[in-house]
Parts: sequence; structure tokens; C-alpha cells
Amino acid sequence: QVLLRFLDPELQRVTGSPWRECSIPLHTLAESPIDAKRVIIVENKINLLTLPAMSEAIAMGGLGNAIVDLTYVPWLADRVLWYWGDLDVEGFEILSRLRIRFPQTRSFLMDATSVNRWKDSLAVPRSMRQPSVPPLLTEEETTAFNLCAAGNLRIEQERIPQAAVIEAILTAGFV
Repeated sequence: QVLLRFLDPELQRVTGSPWRECSIPLHTLAESPIDAKRVIIVENKINLLTLPAMSEAIAMGGLGNAIVDLTYVPWLADRVLWYWGDLDVEGFEILSRLRIRFPQTRSFLMDATSVNRWKDSLAVPRSMRQPSVPPLLTEEETTAFNLCAAGNLRIEQERIPQAAVIEAILTAGFV
């Protein structure tokens, strides 16, 4: 099952979905392309439900390590994909795995600026595992990964204030 949320009411109407948020079997999603320009993938269900309205956009969430299942949704290859996960080594590993199939994936709130902004107030300890840098990260993401690994940091995305999320969305040009 993939949690899906229409961020554009018009796109929801055109698609014929009576639900703004729904859970769809992976095979059904794969066979039913949605004509969204942007797809935002978030790790946490709470963040999926609190994303603001955006034109021509949908969001998917709650996948965590099951992100690789999106490989079976071929129409995502033709969309602008954005990923936002936890600021920790696992979040960057998930981003890297998503890029194996969808190299066009961009990230937001997964950079050194975000780590430095939130590390003192929102970070909690993570496992002491010392992984190597995942492939397919940008330079900025690699810097953030290294900060998280070296500082034993986990900044869960649902702890980031909604005002900062909206600010990042506007800065990234989603709306």
C-alpha cells in the first residue's frame, strides 16, 4: 500500500478521486498514472498530511525503507520528484536508494544548513553505526550526511516546525 495525498484539488477532481488522502495498492498505482508535474515523497505520515496545497502536485509517504517499491511505478520516471526524509544517515541512505531508479529526484530540508539549524534543538541520538557515504548524494547532501554521522544525529522530519517546512517549500519553488 502507498499513502497518497492530492495537494491540488483540481488534480484530484480531474483524476476522479473522491478522497484527498488514500492508501492505494502498489500495483494499482503503477497501472494508474496521475498527471501531476511534481511528486513529493516524504518519510513520515504526519508530514504527508500537513503538506500545504500545491498546484499540479501529489505527495506519497510512509514508505521508509520500502521506498524501493516505487521502482514498480514506472510513470514516476517522467515526473519531477522531491524527497524529504529524516536528517540522519538512514534518511540519506533512503534518498540514495530512490535515486538509483529515479535519478531526477531532488531533496529539500536535507542539507547542511538544515542540520546546523536544528541540531541543537531537535536532534536525538541515533544508532552508533558508522556507515559509508551512500552513492548518488549531491555535495550538499554528502556534507549533511557527514554532519549527521559524525555527530550521531537524528533530526526527525516531523519535529521540524511547520513554518520552516512552508519556508523551504516556497524557497524550493513548489508553489
